[in-house]
Amino acid sequence: EAIQKRIAQGQPYAITFVDMPLRPSGERIETIEQIAKEDHEIHVVMCTITTAYSWHEILDNLDDTDRLLILKKPLENVEVSQLAHALIEKWNLRRQAQLKMDELANMVEERTAELQHINEMLRDEIRQRREAEEQLRHDALHDVLTNLPNRVLLLDRIERCIERSKRAKDYLFAVLFLDLDDFKVINDSLGHSVGDALLVEIANRLISSLRALDSVSRPMVKTMARIGGDEFVVLLDGIRKASDASLVA
Repeated sequence: EAIQKRIAQGQPYAITFVDMPLRPSGERIETIEQIAKEDHEIHVVMCTITTAYSWHEILDNLDDTDRLLILKKPLENVEVSQLAHALIEKWNLRRQAQLKMDELANMVEERTAELQHINEMLRDEIRQRREAEEQLRHDALHDVLTNLPNRVLLLDRIERCIERSKRAKDYLFAVLFLDLDDFKVINDSLGHSVGDALLVEIANRLISSLRALDSVSRPMVKTMARIGGDEFVVLLDGIRKASDASLVA
């Protein structure tokens, strides 16, 4: 109870002296074992008149035999004093070493946490930069209003189709041009916001129509682009025959 109390107060004992009778008793052995379990740093000094008995039972139940010492009676005051000072110094050194190790472990943990935070910030910055670059590339090739490919991307894809047709004689593609009649009336009468909403809806319906006609025209790739104002272009890539373009139109 005294050992438990001092540990709870943060003022543990360094040494405990256990007086052993002529014959080792189970009570004393249990006491030593309990002390070792309660305090993993305390030194236990067994004072006995003889060492003729085996102490293996005690040693086998202690976690650290380096903290167990047998002192033979009769005891000399000077001997006990020197022993006590030596064990206290050893106890202090061990605690200081443990405190230093704990301090180093805390420093490593803090530094590791800092590095992890820095790595997370760098990853987040890289991700944001990559997303910004991807957005810039996307914006450079797509119409802001409808998010359809713009003229630059459309011409690039048409050029790819032309180059492919030069290599494969049986390759066919088609370009459909769509213009909305009287679209200016919408902007003039209802405003440009309504006109923009109409263009977005038309783009969505054209995309939906192209997807619905896949089974009819069987195109490999179809791209629709808004090239400006009320004009749209549909690129049918890899059609089987020219009449497929008429079916899509």
